[in-house]
Amino acid sequence: MTTSIDDKTELALRLKISKKAAEKLAQHATETGRSVDDYASDLLEQAIAKPSLEEILAPVREDLVRSGMTEQQIMALGRQELEALRRERKASRG
Repeated sequence: MTTSIDDKTELALRLKISKKAAEKLAQHATETGRSVDDYASDLLEQAIAKPSLEEILAPVREDLVRSGMTEQQIMALGRQELEALRRERKASRG
């Protein structure tokens, strides 16, 4: 059942979570002085507001396609960059 309140929609959900997760959810809600329902609603809002990995990687993938590089060239470039990063970190440690 859904009802609309201002710009929010009230949606009744039935969730199955572990006992430990339910306890932590209640603990965090209490620590913030909020109801479990309100706290869980905010967690869901935050989770769906974040872009997915696919959305984050889309521009990179488009650039790689436009570059004309083969998959092997892309993988070789990735390995080179990783090796350079490791050398840089090792050098900075001493």
